[in-house]
Amino acid sequence: MKLGTGPSYDRCQNPFTTKTCYFNHVMHGFSARLTPSQASEIKKSPAHIAMHEEKSGKLFTTHSPQFMGLRYSSGLWNASSYGEGLIIGMIDSGVWPESDSFNEKGMPAVPTRWKGKCQNITIDPFTCNRKLIGAQVFIKGSQAAGASQFGYAQGVARGLAPGAHVAMYKVSSGELIVESDVLAAMDQAIADGVYIMSLSLCFYQTACFEDVIAIAPLSAIEKGIVVVCSAGNDGEPCTTQNAAPWITTFGAGTLDRSFTATHSKPDFTIFFWCFDKKKYATEAADDARVKIMRFVLTSFGTKPAPQVAYFSSRGPNPISPNILKPNIIAPGVDVLAAIPPTIQVQYLDNYLLGSDYALYSGTSMAAPHVAGVTALLKAVHPEWSPSAIRSALMTTAYTIDNNGTILTDQSTDLPGTPLHYGAGHINPNKAMDPGLIYDIDWQGYVDFLCGLGYSDAEMKAILRQSQWNCSQEQMDINYPSFVAMFNATSPNVKKFTRVVTNVGDDQSVYHAVVETTYGMTFTVEPSTLTFTNKYQKQTSFHLISFDELMTTTYNINNNGTALTNQLHDIRGTPLDINDIEFQGFLCSLGYNDAQMRGDNESNYEAIATTSNGVTITVKPPSLIFTEKY
Repeated sequence: MKLGTGPSYDRCQNPFTTKTCYFNHVMHGFSARLTPSQASEIKKSPAHIAMHEEKSGKLFTTHSPQFMGLRYSSGLWNASSYGEGLIIGMIDSGVWPESDSFNEKGMPAVPTRWKGKCQNITIDPFTCNRKLIGAQVFIKGSQAAGASQFGYAQGVARGLAPGAHVAMYKVSSGELIVESDVLAAMDQAIADGVYIMSLSLCFYQTACFEDVIAIAPLSAIEKGIVVVCSAGNDGEPCTTQNAAPWITTFGAGTLDRSFTATHSKPDFTIFFWCFDKKKYATEAADDARVKIMRFVLTSFGTKPAPQVAYFSSRGPNPISPNILKPNIIAPGVDVLAAIPPTIQVQYLDNYLLGSDYALYSGTSMAAPHVAGVTALLKAVHPEWSPSAIRSALMTTAYTIDNNGTILTDQSTDLPGTPLHYGAGHINPNKAMDPGLIYDIDWQGYVDFLCGLGYSDAEMKAILRQSQWNCSQEQMDINYPSFVAMFNATSPNVKKFTRVVTNVGDDQSVYHAVVETTYGMTFTVEPSTLTFTNKYQKQTSFHLISFDELMTTTYNINNNGTALTNQLHDIRGTPLDINDIEFQGFLCSLGYNDAQMRGDNESNYEAIATTSNGVTITVKPPSLIFTEKY
């Protein structure tokens, strides 16, 4: 509903104001404090489309460029001029502008595209510069020599795109965030002219038409802005946040870096390793015989690495399980981050110590890595769409660690699956030249939404349009991954259609290579794709079938299909699931989000499919609901 136009945020800064805040880009609408009667009156208006009550959400809390393969003399850094001319909008909890990480030395001029501002409301005023070009309250860049936390991770702290400009949009001063603040920040970022939007926060996962971190990014994607979001830090199956297909969603992985402290006793010196995620050097400090403790050693080449961080949220995608989420993982464990020196980061002898930098972990620490690589790719390929960039990141990601084995789960040390790491770990230099891409246009996303079974009012709420065309009404879109879901009653053959675009050499030939497990057949037709021009498109058909005798236990395989030639290995990541199906629950595979919302009066029965020797009991066997929620 659009009642007028106005500033996107300057009338929304006071959370207790009764004034209206208008949104002009992320949606046609506004936010305001209303009484129940006022809300009821607005709903009677013929211009009314949708209304929902504000929800609160939560934030996700030096060596990594080298670990990711970035080099000064070659590869993506060199080809992209370090992201020069790109603007990254960070929507987060704040920024310390005095940090050396925002030093403007060597930065190019601010792009003419930039329409934002430097909102100065601090006690000690600061001035934005050519690195930090914007800061608004509704919030991580340059190079800082000598950065470390008490001698750990010592070196030069740099962003993944040192030449890119940063704009900060503060939406929280603590852990609490609210939807209208995030909407206002994203609305302003679109108006300001950012190229990439990065979010490390989430709200309760809900249907797309009610999810502000689905609605607003769709508006940004329509304008060519890439939106990257953290998957969350819940570390359990089916907890992936920000899982709309048009968002690039990422989890967190470890680095090949560990930290060592030494402490001296009267007659010997002990080396104490504190790489373990839950173990710190304070154990040694508690020993009364310790004379001296030095935090000095940073070691590289730790194995295995990367691992999927124990806290990183996993799939299946709770809203649309046929869309693989997370898409990728990136470094997010013990990452050196610039912080305000007023924050105490460590105790020592009952003293609180501050630092300009601290080692943090979380999918939020993976955010600047993915946003930075995205900026580099955008600089090299300005014509690529957001879906093309996501495709390049996914099809070039790797799934083999520095031990030569499949990526493992840090919490169990067992091999992971695409539910843990998506397509794999981000691989910047490879992503620059993926060979083929899986592109998705606006109509592709419309068809996806049509397939969810939304009402006209719900479609209007997310598309911000009164008319649209449901040409296909299918939830399977041109994604660079496959999710095949099987149960006891479904056909044992699934078919997927994909269109690939040649972004490599004009004359290119690709051959299908398939990896499968016992009891499954994967067919790619045609088995060879021949291209004669750049940007030429070809269609391929992928059939996944299971042997009728195959058991139906939970079975997620690292099966894969790839299109290869002499220069490229374009990997798809099919995810094959045979699951215990309990109908009506959020993570029941095979149900779209419209179906999972349920009616006021609903009756759900448990259906368990098992293999020989396995007994599954669900109590109670049925659930009866008399009202919604």
